[in-house]
Amino acid sequence: MKKLLFLFFFTSLAYSQTITFSGCTNLFETQTYVFNKISTDVHGRNVYQTTPIDGAQECGGLGTCEFQISWNNNDNRWEFLADTGNGDFINPYLIYHNTSASIPNPPNLTLGVWTENIAVTEGNCGGNLTSGNGTLTGAVQSTNLSIEELSKNKLLLTSNPVKNSLDILSPLNQDAELFDSQGKLVKKFNLKKGQNNFDVSSLNTGIYLLKTNSETLKLIKN
Repeated sequence: MKKLLFLFFFTSLAYSQTITFSGCTNLFETQTYVFNKISTDVHGRNVYQTTPIDGAQECGGLGTCEFQISWNNNDNRWEFLADTGNGDFINPYLIYHNTSASIPNPPNLTLGVWTENIAVTEGNCGGNLTSGNGTLTGAVQSTNLSIEELSKNKLLLTSNPVKNSLDILSPLNQDAELFDSQGKLVKKFNLKKGQNNFDVSSLNTGIYLLKTNSETLKLIKN
């Protein structure tokens, strides 16, 4: 029975950890760009970048097409940034922004508005990013998952699948245990309220269950 319960939890779909974008073809050409999750910020929001970031990924109108999608906590918005060609995202170009406070991933094209920053683009993106002039799919959200929801004793895996680093956003101080697909306890975690980070590089590839006294979440290890 125990193994059957674990198998039941493992039937759900895996979480995407990449974002696929196309749009603003006057500046970015008719290419499809794939963003990979590179980190989670201190506010529990994921940061995505195209790879490589080396200042050498050329494209027509903009010159260099190396992008990042990240949360700007000072301006309370998600931003679509283009590197200036140095490969460091210091003083990048702001191409689009969206004030929907989704967490942990950026909003899709139906949540809020991805507003074109015409001060930089000079209108060459054809207006705000919509399904009519672009795509934004994968690890994007159609609804906000607010901090208020997290306060209702909801645990959040802000990185999933994981490779080496596991990020957990916890609404309170609590203990958690990680079980493999056979129901074997493989790790114990002491969670602090807020953002937590743990090294899971030693774990085998597979599917795990993270359990607290009140919740059970599926974790995928790549």
